[in-house]
Amino acid sequence: TSIPACRELIVEGVTGMLVPPRDAGALAEAILRLAGDSKTRERMGGRGRETAISRHDERVVLERQLAVLSGFLRR
Repeated sequence: TSIPACRELIVEGVTGMLVPPRDAGALAEAILRLAGDSKTRERMGGRGRETAISRHDERVVLERQLAVLSGFLRR
């Protein structure tokens, strides 16, 4: 749903679909659209995976955390 955190992670139509919170009809439409369109599912899934790996892979996250910690240690 289109809520904080999800909005920052999902690029509409590229890495996923955002629907309004508490809108069961919009959610059902999005699910049905994806269920009937394997090419879109595969494309969005692939792009979403690329984003997850490039931004949230444990090595990437660890490097960011170490950079922050080393900044504190240098003080």
